Amino acid sequence: MRNQEKFTIEIPCRKYLTKVREEEDDDDDMDVDNDLDDDYEDWGGKIRRGRKKRKEGWLGRKKHGQEGQEQEQEQEQEQEQEAEEAEATVRFHLHILLGDDFNDNTSEHEGSIEPREIAGGSGGKKGKQPVRASCLPNVPSFTSLKHTKPSHQKHPGSLPHLPNGEPSILGVFCLFFTDAILKIIKDNTNYYAAVKDAGESGRKWTGLTVSELLIFLAICIYCGLFKAGGSLEWLWDKDHQKPTHHITQHMSLFRFQQIKRFLHISIHGQNSGDYYSKVEPLLSHVRDISKSLYNPSTNLSVDEMIIRFSGRSPHTFRMKGKPTPEGFKILALCDYGYTWTFLPSSRINANKEVKKAEGINGTGCSVLHLVEQLPFKQQAFNIYMDNYFSSIPLFQYLQAKGIGACGTCRTNSARFPKVLKVGKDARFDWDTRSGVVVDGVLAILWIDNDAVTMLSTIHELIGDDWEVKRNRRHPWETHINATNVRATWGKDSRKQLMIPKVIDDYNHHMGGVDIADQWHGYYSTQLTTCRN
Repeated sequence: MRNQEKFTIEIPCRKYLTKVREEEDDDDDMDVDNDLDDDYEDWGGKIRRGRKKRKEGWLGRKKHGQEGQEQEQEQEQEQEQEAEEAEATVRFHLHILLGDDFNDNTSEHEGSIEPREIAGGSGGKKGKQPVRASCLPNVPSFTSLKHTKPSHQKHPGSLPHLPNGEPSILGVFCLFFTDAILKIIKDNTNYYAAVKDAGESGRKWTGLTVSELLIFLAICIYCGLFKAGGSLEWLWDKDHQKPTHHITQHMSLFRFQQIKRFLHISIHGQNSGDYYSKVEPLLSHVRDISKSLYNPSTNLSVDEMIIRFSGRSPHTFRMKGKPTPEGFKILALCDYGYTWTFLPSSRINANKEVKKAEGINGTGCSVLHLVEQLPFKQQAFNIYMDNYFSSIPLFQYLQAKGIGACGTCRTNSARFPKVLKVGKDARFDWDTRSGVVVDGVLAILWIDNDAVTMLSTIHELIGDDWEVKRNRRHPWETHINATNVRATWGKDSRKQLMIPKVIDDYNHHMGGVDIADQWHGYYSTQLTTCRN
């Protein structure tokens, strides 16, 4: 049996005062240790709690000493057995990880086994083998989707113009709020006020007119341009030390609050089944006009929008970390800040407008509903999306229709290759590239500050045309990536580096929805309402 080193930890124990026995016996010269409370005893290099008090007298001490020796021998045997099992376990794992490279040289170095360093691992999770760079597949040869129609740039549609040739802002507003839409809102508001017996108590309700509705909408837009300090009544404040808002001269505060209370877009009592039916037909009209006023470019993005709402509704979402953490979720197809089309979604009900496609989940079908509204038969389009939407079945379906797709992907998505799944603590050199072709879709693994997994049907990884030089910022160093980051960037805060074109294109074209949210936040027309 191999000699095992014994490690002893000395723990300082507090000495307790003992009471002297009053009995007169021959134990006057007894050791002090025998009179201490037997709470802790050091047996065989371990601290063990005493089970019983020692018996008084020579017989008790003798019996206790025999039991201690037996227990000490048992513990030594247990320690030797545990050491042997631990050594065997370490050698077994080294043999699995290193394979033929493992050399059993324990006879030359007794009691000391030093494992080799492994380039890239999963952090020593028990029962999980580290992933090495040599285990990743080589970059595959892939033929990307070639559009038969040329790429095109964005350009506005037919906008109303002033006599001097400039676009008319009022004319654009009138395209969204036509006379027919204003009349529908006016009639449904007066109907709802009659149902609720408006004016029975308090001030009398007078029927809403189109001119009053236009003034109401103008004040709402004005509140988005000039913030009212969190209180709507602040606009009508007559304090001379505060700003004067001349627009309030066209409508009193009480009348504005009356219209806001009874405003109704749809007919009261009618429900088509969708929760957003209360804003129909205005919602569909705004979506149709948005598509007619703008011709999008080749590269568009799909992402989520949140319309702020903190009231009571089972259809709202709560997403921590978002600029708007709570509200109604809208799936939008945008081109650099312009929302070309959109689709409301619910937390509890599926949207009835979305048609199901075989082999594609509900989220992917929502993306198809937005993308198929594009004139993809006449023009070339590429859709960028994040890992919430991306999947191999969706990209394969879009490719069959001649629509390109690119986006980040989760490793647990459908049919994603297992060989590209690496742990969060895997250590690879910066710019390590790998990929696998699955059903005509290129699955990509690229090592940046962390492992990045993507899907694409419009990019390749082999060739100088699929690389670009970009000014990359020095990433944040962690205990996992510190070595590779220092070797690549050194002490520079930024550095010109070659990166895959798929990464650069995704960074440039994915932010269309975020820009739309940013512009919307500058001039928000949402009115805050507090209810009991």
